[in-house]
Amino acid sequence: MALRFGRNGGYGAGSDISPLPVTNSRQTSQAVWQTKNLYARIQLSDKLLRASRSNVGAFANMFKQELQDCQDDAKENVARSVFLDGSGVLAAITSISGAPTYVVGPYSAFTNYTVGGVDVLAEGMLVDVWAAASYPTTQRNTPGTPYQITAVNNATASVTLNASISGGANGDYIVVQNVASGTTLNGEITGLGSIFNNGNTLYNINRGSNYWFNSQVPTAINGEISEVVIQAGIDNSRKYAAGHIKFIVASFGVRRAYQYMLQSQKRQVNTLDLKGGWKGLEYSGGEKSIPITADQYCPNNSMFLLDTDDFKVYELEDWTWMDEDGAILARVSNVPAYEATMVKYCDLGCQKPRAQVWLQGITEH
Repeated sequence: MALRFGRNGGYGAGSDISPLPVTNSRQTSQAVWQTKNLYARIQLSDKLLRASRSNVGAFANMFKQELQDCQDDAKENVARSVFLDGSGVLAAITSISGAPTYVVGPYSAFTNYTVGGVDVLAEGMLVDVWAAASYPTTQRNTPGTPYQITAVNNATASVTLNASISGGANGDYIVVQNVASGTTLNGEITGLGSIFNNGNTLYNINRGSNYWFNSQVPTAINGEISEVVIQAGIDNSRKYAAGHIKFIVASFGVRRAYQYMLQSQKRQVNTLDLKGGWKGLEYSGGEKSIPITADQYCPNNSMFLLDTDDFKVYELEDWTWMDEDGAILARVSNVPAYEATMVKYCDLGCQKPRAQVWLQGITEH
């Protein structure tokens, strides 16, 4: 996609007989969106299917539940990856002393941008483990043989795997299975962790020299949120990129901090109705009220001010089953079982990062 930036240089002034202004169109840079390959699979044993044949209702319910679980968890993973950087890193191991139980912490994508940790892990997940240094270079597990998470203890920020990590070390990454192979990062979708990592290469555009394609990242607040800070972000989006902030999302702790600010000023907490029956807190400080909502995957101490018109999901189609042969279920080779696979080929595109604002270092409540 061709992105236009800057201003038309053909504007000028002069006398009645002076030459007309020299023409110069807005500048153009070619952005490249490459769809990511996302998959979700289920497997049912032949014995289980036969055992349920005597009860048609039981078979239908079991099959329907498996399909629904697969679909729901696939969508949940995409929702998580919206806030990540495409690396597929879920958490970083901070202690290996109790193997196969490991203490984990969030993943630091770049300065002040920490995401994931024990809260994004769950029993039954299959994950790969990679050395953090020069990721992806050294994979701890055999490719195609992921570790299974058998227990998650949120109170101690620890997870138990079905086996000890071979050659594991503090700092290792727990990542989405198959997200990397060899030294190639296949990657998840391009999330906010990539869009707000100024100076990197985004959509094939080097932001180290193309400053117009960088996002708005003010100095860390390192304190309480205020309406003045939020308004400054909204104003800067408008000032530097002709942006119109329409949506604000924060971590749970930052949303509570915003509510605390309103309550401390003895002001009523107003809400706005959102699509899908959801509600959001109301911020009024611009042309129209803006909803403030929270997301479980949002980085801690953070608030994002977004012009949603600049975002688009580029996809071949939504999640769909591989059923070109006419059947969702397919026989598993050499195994008495059947499997089904969901696919989605997509990526998240942002045509104007400069209109987006990340407020960081906000004290949580």
